[in-house]
Amino acid sequence: MRARRQPGGARRDQIARAVLALAAERGMSAVSVAAVAARVGVSPPALYRHYPSKDAMLDATLERMGETVLANLERARTEGGDPLEALARLFERHVDVVRESRGLPLLILSEDFVHDPRRRRRLLAMMGAFRAEIERLVRAAQAAGRVRAGLDPATLSLMFFGLFQAPAILWHLTGCRSDLTGHARRGWAVFHDAIRAGDVRPAAPRRRARAKEKPA
Repeated sequence: MRARRQPGGARRDQIARAVLALAAERGMSAVSVAAVAARVGVSPPALYRHYPSKDAMLDATLERMGETVLANLERARTEGGDPLEALARLFERHVDVVRESRGLPLLILSEDFVHDPRRRRRLLAMMGAFRAEIERLVRAAQAAGRVRAGLDPATLSLMFFGLFQAPAILWHLTGCRSDLTGHARRGWAVFHDAIRAGDVRPAAPRRRARAKEKPA
């Protein structure tokens, strides 16, 4: 049965999810226009109406994920509370992105990206923009007296990435059987205690209802 006609944005989201799901389940070699079309429930010619090639589809998938990350950052910043609490909310949302987009690391570390100078530059630019926004949150938290003033915001933004990258690697290598959320949250707690000003209460990531994960 063919999928119902979807608005362009919704269809592109479906295509991005299909690319990442195939990469996670079977590796990047399994990602093709025909395979993605079958996963989405359309014919290959219908998929070509959105993207003229596999390369265009991969580029668009990365762009959609970048948009998701930046949208999460904006929501975390505008939901109220101080900058350190916003950073905690962003961390929780990014762990969700890691879980829901399991094939993303395989995509960005694949030969299609690592050995393509244009894509590599684009990926570095996206990561740089995200890190710059984290630095802004850290500086705002320092100005508000929530984070120790002597710490380098650029270093803290890089450490922020590491808090979910190591749990994500373990999660991948164990076939998603490790406790991604638990490992990430415990890492956040240590990071938070190390950077916060002495009289600041912990800013815990917001807990959301989800399927229970098995401990590593």
